[in-house]
Amino acid sequence: MTASSDLDAAFEAKRAEVLAKYAKGGSDDAVPKDSFGASDQARALDETVLPDGTVVSADQAQRNMWLAHRWPEHYADRCVHVRGRWICRRCSLLYPIGTLVAILFAAGIELWPRSWDMTAIWVLCIPATVAYCGEALGLFPYHARWQTLAMAISAVGFGRGLGYEFLERWSGEFWWPVTVFGGTWFAATLVAAYRSRPSPS
Repeated sequence: MTASSDLDAAFEAKRAEVLAKYAKGGSDDAVPKDSFGASDQARALDETVLPDGTVVSADQAQRNMWLAHRWPEHYADRCVHVRGRWICRRCSLLYPIGTLVAILFAAGIELWPRSWDMTAIWVLCIPATVAYCGEALGLFPYHARWQTLAMAISAVGFGRGLGYEFLERWSGEFWWPVTVFGGTWFAATLVAAYRSRPSPS
């Protein structure tokens, strides 16, 4: 039996159980068979239905976390779909752009003079930090276009610093910005998680 048929069989069994339960309460409480749609199936089997109708199981969501950094309900606006996998929108820009800039720099192809680096690297990392921390702290809502633009700009600064790391281990041009901005992102994440915690009953 395939995974698809297993899912269908499990759903049919669950639906029959629910219908039987409501049928016992009388005709007024009975739920018509046609009223069970994809979202009912997902709720019954602990799954999430994406806007395009794709069903993501809790197991799949756990496995996807290392790439998506999000639960399925946020895939549509905070992730991109690449070869059947959901990938964090920010990461999909940061690492490819950053790695490309770093390789070019290590190969001697420079986008600006090295004398600008300590200023340029720090300044370029600011847009993504403001975008992430501001959204995490509730200062403004999430906007995919703004987050994409901010990360694309900051990825260039990240890549330039990474280029120094390619040439010399423990380079200050890379590790100081990573420590400061990474620490800022981490602090904003902790504050956001603290604010969103369930209030004690």
